[in-house]
Amino acid sequence: MIDVQKIIEKETIVPVRFPKHALQKIDEAAKRVGAKSRSAFIREATEKYVQEVGGLKVIEIRENVSMEEARTEILTYLSEHNEAETFDIANDLRLDLDLTVKVLKKLWEEGKVS
Repeated sequence: MIDVQKIIEKETIVPVRFPKHALQKIDEAAKRVGAKSRSAFIREATEKYVQEVGGLKVIEIRENVSMEEARTEILTYLSEHNEAETFDIANDLRLDLDLTVKVLKKLWEEGKVS
């Protein structure tokens, strides 16, 4: 015999509302991946999303970095990397994206980057 009390203690029911069109998409996706049920699909999707968000790192942009400081750091960064995307440079150095773009544009105009 199934002990309902133990099941209730392990899981909490969370009522969630979805518009009909969203439920249709969920049902289609659940069927496509062979989920046991809509609920199982939603639980699995939620777990994956929670893991993904938990793995995100928060980048705190450094304030008051001058163009000259950014230029020096970016040149050093580029000397250590064969190639790099603007976004990666900004993130890795914790620089403001606009500042990074300005410095890279200036370096490009000077022929220091291509």
